[in-house]
Amino acid sequence: MPRVVIFGAAGFIGLRLTEHLLAQDSTSSVVACDNLDRGQMDDEAQGIFADPRVRFLNVDLTNPASYEDLTGAVEEPPDELYHLAAIVGVENVERAPRRVLRVNTMAALHGLDWATSFGARRIFYASTSEVYAGAVELGIASVPTGENVPVVVQDIAQKRMTYAVSKLWAEAYALHSAEETGRHVVVGRYHNVYGARMGYEHVIPQLATRVFSGELPLRVMSPDHTRAFCHVDDAVRGTVAALRCDEANGHVVHLGNDREEVQVGDLARRILRHQGFPEAIVPAAAPPGSVSRRCPDITLLRSLTGYEPQVSLDEGLHRTLPWYRERHTAER
Repeated sequence: MPRVVIFGAAGFIGLRLTEHLLAQDSTSSVVACDNLDRGQMDDEAQGIFADPRVRFLNVDLTNPASYEDLTGAVEEPPDELYHLAAIVGVENVERAPRRVLRVNTMAALHGLDWATSFGARRIFYASTSEVYAGAVELGIASVPTGENVPVVVQDIAQKRMTYAVSKLWAEAYALHSAEETGRHVVVGRYHNVYGARMGYEHVIPQLATRVFSGELPLRVMSPDHTRAFCHVDDAVRGTVAALRCDEANGHVVHLGNDREEVQVGDLARRILRHQGFPEAIVPAAAPPGSVSRRCPDITLLRSLTGYEPQVSLDEGLHRTLPWYRERHTAER
């Protein structure tokens, strides 16, 4: 029976990962950990965590004392540990940059220390494409972007940089922990993952909820910027494939969809079209710190695992937008 521990299990990607692992192997058991700060114990989470193969723990990963309870709950070293817990979202970063640094680095420090010392056989640490955003903006890194580009901190005082800095620190700690302890560790950089239940701090739900509120024409910041969006179902498949690949040990791997790089303006028009509205947008300035282009090079992930994205952007919007519309309607 594969034993799995997930940090951040009630969050956006964490809950989908929990669901995926349970569906993939009927003998799996999952210890699902979350402090419910960012994650939610909504009806969907309660349904998944009600599975008898799941044990949910409300755990503060920044507190070293919490790991005593975790050790007692897990009992034996897990076969797989997925560290997805972090404060994310531009609005959260802008509002509380010091907290972002503290929570993300402390959760990584204590979580990775516990995982390596307790004997977790395979460890996945979730990072972000934001770590190399500065290099892209300065023209040092090409797009689509591979794993070996330089990382640049353009302005350490910029609030938005705190998220990237916290994740970059944790990448280094994870990789050096693997080297010193002999554990199997993979760092995965997520690229614009989206889907139902992702919160409201990201571009797709923000645009969608304004459309639902009747904002026509739709104001769109940085409409000429481009992104390559990855549906959460693809991100989860790539995550599991990367961790279970022996050759990925000790590597940073980009997780995303490089097939459909799209301008933000075109994304907005697709959302309008999906909801049956005229495709009218009003351009607005880009938010501070937003990179003009982002698209991953996932050659390494393909070569190691055979992974290919399966969910097109149109199909992903079809799966995502009704979830947000239903909740928007219920809240009115």
